Amino acid sequence: MDDAARQRALFIGLAALQDYVDQARRNPLRGTVHLRALLAALALHGKGDPTPYQHFWDRVREPLDPNAYSEAPQHYERGTYAQTYWTMIARDLGFPADSVDFCHRINAAVAKARRPPSEEESVAIAERERIVQELRNAVHHREFVATKGRRGMKPSGYP
Repeated sequence: MDDAARQRALFIGLAALQDYVDQARRNPLRGTVHLRALLAALALHGKGDPTPYQHFWDRVREPLDPNAYSEAPQHYERGTYAQTYWTMIARDLGFPADSVDFCHRINAAVAKARRPPSEEESVAIAERERIVQELRNAVHHREFVATKGRRGMKPSGYP
């Protein structure tokens, strides 16, 4: 993989990780395989220190303290720590995490990923879903014929 493609892939990974930071500001995250795989993939390209990746994983999943007076400070603390570890991860990958321009680019990428699809994209998605459903029906029909034979089929036009 050439360096430009590697940098682009890592940038997209950091944008995805930033989306998790934003979610962690509202609620503790479930430990999903997607987040774990993202952290592992980013760590492969880091300088070898797994600490920020592990701390990020631990912090974003940190449950709320039921004895706390309020949830808001806990959300704030979790989000702040997650952002701090995100910054450490970005630096570990060689990105200027303290650059305002870089942070604007990351936030723009996150916002673009969150936007609803355009009319053209919606039409393309609907067409893809229609084709997938037709393929499923064809596979189901073939499996039915293979197991039941043609005797189990009703003639066309039969109610």
